Amino acid sequence: MRRQSRFSHVHYLLALFCLATSSFSSAQVAPATQGGGGGLHVFGEFTVGKPNYGTEYLLGPSLGGYLQITRWLGGEARGSILKWGPSPFHQDTALIGPRVQFPVHRFAPYGAFDIGVAHVTYPPEPGKLTSVNKLGWEMATGVDYHLTRRIDLRLFDFTYGKIYLLQNGLNPKTYSSGVVFSLF
Repeated sequence: MRRQSRFSHVHYLLALFCLATSSFSSAQVAPATQGGGGGLHVFGEFTVGKPNYGTEYLLGPSLGGYLQITRWLGGEARGSILKWGPSPFHQDTALIGPRVQFPVHRFAPYGAFDIGVAHVTYPPEPGKLTSVNKLGWEMATGVDYHLTRRIDLRLFDFTYGKIYLLQNGLNPKTYSSGVVFSLF
């Protein structure tokens, strides 16, 4: 009989130990899984671009992704294909650079500075079109709205940049809206 009561005390101690350690371990895991930083995200946007030549707008998709290293800092890659609309001009970009975000509740305002290559079809003189690949950069700012654990709505995205051609360069501006998917 004595052996049986000793055995039950061991069970009680083991159960108490498991309960205590499980509550400590969940307390350690919870902050990292809630409202934290990291994650790989991809986005797709519909973009309207306004080059600083001609009078028409350029239309097309912008695609990209970003890796959020901490809650505020990350890096992104983005590309745009602006070929559609009434304009005969084209602007395609492939850019990469650092990203900063400032999450507040369900909103995440962000800013980025990207550098890369631009392919541009533009009119160097009236009645003539030329296509070139040149160095370019872009500053982006916008706001994402957190809908679900994996989906954000990109309320707006504005970019201003420079493509190094002609005497003063081209300074395109784009306005976009779209969806962001969190991969992990």
